[in-house]
Amino acid sequence: MVCSCWVPGCTNRANGTDKVGFYSIPSVRVHEGDFTKSLSEERRRLWLASVNRKDEPTKFSKICSSHFITGHPSSMYERSNPDWAPTLKLGEMLTPTKSQKKQAEIETKQKRFQRVMKRQETKEKHHAARWAFYFDKTHTAAVTLYNSIRSGTNM
Repeated sequence: MVCSCWVPGCTNRANGTDKVGFYSIPSVRVHEGDFTKSLSEERRRLWLASVNRKDEPTKFSKICSSHFITGHPSSMYERSNPDWAPTLKLGEMLTPTKSQKKQAEIETKQKRFQRVMKRQETKEKHHAARWAFYFDKTHTAAVTLYNSIRSGTNM
């Protein structure tokens, strides 16, 4: 079965020669809790609004990698990632000023996401360092206590 992009005006097809990925429209995840359900509903709504088609997607409707900054959608829980929904080449006719604004908006979102990821990485490093310090401190106390018991002296 031939796979073609569902975005209006996009002519990408899966023909085996081009390296284009195709991704399904996200479905609503009902049985994974209220938070996941609301997040998946919001993501699906945003995908459908980005594509801007009047008809409803089928289970075979796909969006190609040309419509994502990194070439693929982010995970559902990475809400701040600019690839949470398709953002590029969405079939709208853009004037040069609108195009520049859209490009600047995309770059801003990408920079913001990179800052968020860097902050998260720094927090994880600090958390690991705190645990290493705590472990080293308790380990040193335990070794000292063990050595004092072994030598027969009490503290």
